[in-house]
Amino acid sequence: MMGGTTMVPQQVMYIPLTYKPTKNYRTISYIVLGFGFIASLFGNILGEATGSYLLMDLSSLVCCGSFTAVLFLDAAYYKGKADWQMTNGMPNTGSTASLVIESIFGIICAIFFVLILIGMFVPV
Repeated sequence: MMGGTTMVPQQVMYIPLTYKPTKNYRTISYIVLGFGFIASLFGNILGEATGSYLLMDLSSLVCCGSFTAVLFLDAAYYKGKADWQMTNGMPNTGSTASLVIESIFGIICAIFFVLILIGMFVPV
């Protein structure tokens, strides 16, 4: 007979990890998007009512600027999520890909924003 210790199975607990940042840039981006949409809508309606082309141009600028801000805020959210996933040993390829895509679209929107801004003040 062999003398020895018997193995006692250990209980494994699964702890679901969820990303909950202290400063949630995604929530901030939703607020910016809502504000930009409402301000652009009211600016456009008011510009049409008064016949002010400057007000209509400003409403376009607010709309484009809010989309630009939303894309960069969302990219900041994905950057934080990718770092958190890497820290916890999780794959972060999806968050990194989203970060790159959001950044590219953000740069494109920023270029449109600058072009609209220049177009407002350059006489045709």
